Amino acid sequence: MKIKCYKALSNVACKALANKYPALEKFQYGPFWNWFRIHYGNNESVLNSNGYKFCYISVFDHWLNQEEAFKLLDCVDQKNPQTKLLADFNKQLFENTSVLNLKPGGRRTFFGRYKSFKFREFTSAAAFNKVVEYNDNYWFPLLVLPKLEALYFPGKDLTHLLIYRDPDKIVQFKKWAKDSGLNILTME
Repeated sequence: MKIKCYKALSNVACKALANKYPALEKFQYGPFWNWFRIHYGNNESVLNSNGYKFCYISVFDHWLNQEEAFKLLDCVDQKNPQTKLLADFNKQLFENTSVLNLKPGGRRTFFGRYKSFKFREFTSAAAFNKVVEYNDNYWFPLLVLPKLEALYFPGKDLTHLLIYRDPDKIVQFKKWAKDSGLNILTME
């Protein structure tokens, strides 16, 4: 028998959460190219115009150059101690705050985006770990941290993205990252 990983929130709760995050449709999870656009492409104006800020949580203490990236990211596996740092952080995150998975719902618009969203809470820590653990696929989930009013993208390159609006609300998040031995990186 297959165990359910998620428990759906009510439609009222989903609408209330969707109203908390302006331009949520721009951050839909999806294939690699969508994640890349959030980091480097045309979504920067969406971030700025809606008051979003972002930072990265990484095992590295600096941005990698091309040579370092080839050397350090080429053959990362689950047994890597750096991967364990992220796993410990994700465990701490799940234990200390509510984490919701965002799933597009309803009909797609002309441009392939969804207008409504389903927020689902994880049924267990194992279900959460299954979504955020490192693997080689190109699917990047979007997690919502309602208590911190933030969006969290677990990345596949030992660096995760946090999108937030109020810097005061993520102080605890940054503390958990530091306590887990991770570093906070910004684009500045």
